[in-house]
Amino acid sequence: EKAANQNNIKAQFILGNIFSDGIFIKKDIKKAIYYYELASKNNHSSAQFNLASIYENGILIERDINKAIQYYILAAKNKNSKAMYNLGALYLQGENVPYDFDKGLYYLELSANQNNSRAQAFLGQLYSSNIDVKVDINKAIYYYDVAAKQNVIEAQINLGNIYMNGEYISVDINKAIYYYKIA
Repeated sequence: EKAANQNNIKAQFILGNIFSDGIFIKKDIKKAIYYYELASKNNHSSAQFNLASIYENGILIERDINKAIQYYILAAKNKNSKAMYNLGALYLQGENVPYDFDKGLYYLELSANQNNSRAQAFLGQLYSSNIDVKVDINKAIYYYDVAAKQNVIEAQINLGNIYMNGEYISVDINKAIYYYKIA
């Protein structure tokens, strides 16, 4: 705690984790938030992400979606791909925040460009589903492929389906079998 109080960002973040997870001690969400906030003020993107998750999920505190978004945006500005993914998903699902397709797509693409496989698979689904956006099978295949290369089973299966069904492209049974086998 001495290091954390002397502005040691790593110590602040680690103490936030210890109090949040109850590692070696009893969980104390107020202390976790305190230390995460200290680290957050020093642009620690994982601390910002953890704060956002705490507020989004209402983990041992009252849920506050506005604070969650605030911290996700801070983390996203600090290149946290998980925060970018969560923002994109929040805006596209429109359950706890107003639906905003453009913001959702923006954050998902930022996350995917940082090699976040969940964002890549989500974008593959988006571009292959004809929901919210016109089908773009080339973009769908691109995003599914980069996610499949990171062993995302859903992306592998969906690529197999695309090549098997031939709805938007020619049937390619060999590619379909390949993706089904690696799934």
